[in-house]
Amino acid sequence: MKKSNPFFTLVFAAVLIASLGLQNLNAQEDCIDPSLIDPMAFCPFIYAPVCGCNNVTYDNSCLAMVTDGVTTWTSGPCSNGDNIPPSLNVPDDLVVECGDYFEFESATASDNSGSVELIETTTSIPGPCSGTVSYIRNFTATDPSGNTTEGQQLIEVIDTTPPVLTTNPMDMTIGCNDPLEAEIEMFAWADSYASAEAEDACNSVTWSNDFDAIPWITCEETIYVTVSFMATDECGNTASQTATLTIQPSLVEVEPCTDLAGVDFGFCDMVLGIGIMDGACTYISGCGSSVGGVNYSNALFESMDECMFSCPIIEYGGCTYTTACNYDPNAAFEDGSCLFPPEHCPLNPATQNGGCMYSDATNYDEEANWDDGTCVFDGCEESCPADINQDGLVTTADLLQFLSAFGQEC
Repeated sequence: MKKSNPFFTLVFAAVLIASLGLQNLNAQEDCIDPSLIDPMAFCPFIYAPVCGCNNVTYDNSCLAMVTDGVTTWTSGPCSNGDNIPPSLNVPDDLVVECGDYFEFESATASDNSGSVELIETTTSIPGPCSGTVSYIRNFTATDPSGNTTEGQQLIEVIDTTPPVLTTNPMDMTIGCNDPLEAEIEMFAWADSYASAEAEDACNSVTWSNDFDAIPWITCEETIYVTVSFMATDECGNTASQTATLTIQPSLVEVEPCTDLAGVDFGFCDMVLGIGIMDGACTYISGCGSSVGGVNYSNALFESMDECMFSCPIIEYGGCTYTTACNYDPNAAFEDGSCLFPPEHCPLNPATQNGGCMYSDATNYDEEANWDDGTCVFDGCEESCPADINQDGLVTTADLLQFLSAFGQEC
């Protein structure tokens, strides 16, 4: 073990203290030269710490001179200098919904030395599903004396929002004639998710449904099936909507311009449209256009003009006698085809007492309720009215007899 002379040590210490006191005095007068400060100066990127005469540690002597105008320094960091770390303010942690806007806010730092270096490093970690991520931001503030303060911000981008249905699933009605064909249409409707559409702000959408109870189709009765359609994003968020499938026996469709006379549409005041009734366009009212398994909607028009244009009425002849067996109210003219009771049809009790109803007939019957075609007119009994001399022949003799009487007063 090396020993030292106590007297020498005491004398050396006294000299050192005196020397340091002189240096401190000179430092207060000559330590800082403002003319040396040059913010545009370039210093080498080397770490060779020095302790400036202002008791501040610098990375190298160049920085000490051009940053603070330090005129003198010693190698190595200051041993008895600043030991207070910088103050660091870090942004608060964030939880952000995927698709929402957010910013990477800056951290701030300060130090009692007036100078501080702030370094940020950001690490991103993918989340459990597409569109989600975690950002870890580490901040380090360092003052010229090497004192540091660290901080961290966590930003989590999550997805808890279900997809948005841009088009809801649509109800559908299937007319059933063949159970197999109806079943094919039913599965096509379910597999197309009833034409529903959806979108998600962050990732893709997968469709599904709960159509697992397949009905027994016979085309003999109406079947209703309610199905839920689900749109699910990659994070498991789900939006759902129901739609109803109706399978009903098919209705017989009629042709346009079908005459609707005799069709009972029900005792309702609702106007169904304009249709042909007894050969003419007529307003049709009732409770609905389907009657007895027949759909008459094709024979109904929206306006009178449309009906008349689509279904021109063709005039035709027929029996115009109301008491005839084959009376046709739509006949435009009498064509001589009338058939009368009781020979051609049973006598209507409400129209008893048939007879001749022509007042100029010799057998006119004013009590008759209907004309039975028995009218007789004067002269109609003579089979050969030109046989004047009644010899059974029409000859020159008949003409001479006529001429001999021509001009006589009767």
